Amino acid sequence: MGNNKSVWFLFIYLFVCLFVCLFIFTGVTASHKLAECDLKRMNEYKHLIVEVAQYCEMDPAVICGIISRESRAGATLDNGWGDHGNAFGLMQASAHRRRYHQPVGAWDSKEHIRQATDILVYFINAIKKKFPRWPKEHHFKGPAL
Repeated sequence: MGNNKSVWFLFIYLFVCLFVCLFIFTGVTASHKLAECDLKRMNEYKHLIVEVAQYCEMDPAVICGIISRESRAGATLDNGWGDHGNAFGLMQASAHRRRYHQPVGAWDSKEHIRQATDILVYFINAIKKKFPRWPKEHHFKGPAL
């Protein structure tokens, strides 16, 4: 019964956050409010994110932003799976029937965060190579779509 109560609390909390962000805030403000809602859960992964960010030479804020946007810091996942079973982990690496990326590690592990960050870095570098004159901000947009 206690576990059922916490599931309902989490559901209601996420619903309220989503409602507030969709109907009261928009754009960047909505993203900031959603990130505030995710902060407590995100702090559980802070040490992993910082380690991966240093190793991959990626700003930890970028990794946190993707984790918040894609999985609400894990809150929307079912055994690590999201997007109707097509993506895995905190950063939701595409794993549709495991055709795209074979998941590495547990959904909330350093290994998996590193795998997803490596995928991100690969696509950022591919965009840089194809469009070398684009500003840095534009290089990040392609992989984030």
